[in-house]
Amino acid sequence: MADCVLQNLIPDIEHLAETKVAKHRLPGMALGIVRDQELAWFGGFGTADLDSGKKPAENTIARVASVTKTFTTTAIMQLRDEGRLTLEDPLSQHIPEFASARAIRDD
Repeated sequence: MADCVLQNLIPDIEHLAETKVAKHRLPGMALGIVRDQELAWFGGFGTADLDSGKKPAENTIARVASVTKTFTTTAIMQLRDEGRLTLEDPLSQHIPEFASARAIRDD
């Protein structure tokens, strides 16, 4: 993405983010665009801390909760595409500590 293209898109991105924060009554939102493994743009909207009212910043720490499933799935699919694993591989093939794990059942 050329710098001028990115610069032209920023006002639309900011407007969309501000609209979503207001419409969905979100406390805050952080967005980033990464190019060549570098942060090319960052925008913080709403608040990162309800007590202080500070906007989200590039170094704001946030709970990711269930979003980790999305990160894990993306990483697994990238490894599959690189031929480093198959979706049929047992987990213990890649994480040996799971070989001795026992299943917890509620029978």
